[in-house]
Amino acid sequence: MARSDPQFNLRVPIELKQKVEGAAKESGRSINAEAVYRLEKSFDAPVSLNSTDAEMMTKIVASSMKKLIDELKNEGVESDKLASAIHNVANK
Repeated sequence: MARSDPQFNLRVPIELKQKVEGAAKESGRSINAEAVYRLEKSFDAPVSLNSTDAEMMTKIVASSMKKLIDELKNEGVESDKLASAIHNVANK
């Protein structure tokens, strides 16, 4: 990065500034280079989950769905109507 690159002022919360400073020190980059690196990285490919994160997310969603279904059943929603509604939403 050259000194001739455009500059712009950016206000950030002190906690974020401290995180960038810490990351810069750890990576051996300047604070500016660390901020640019992280900003560029945010425009890269979408974030992908590793298998552990994906498994945890699946468990959370499954648990939430089970609670929702149980509550709907407790409210008197018939199982066949519930199954039909789930099927319809899943196939949209």
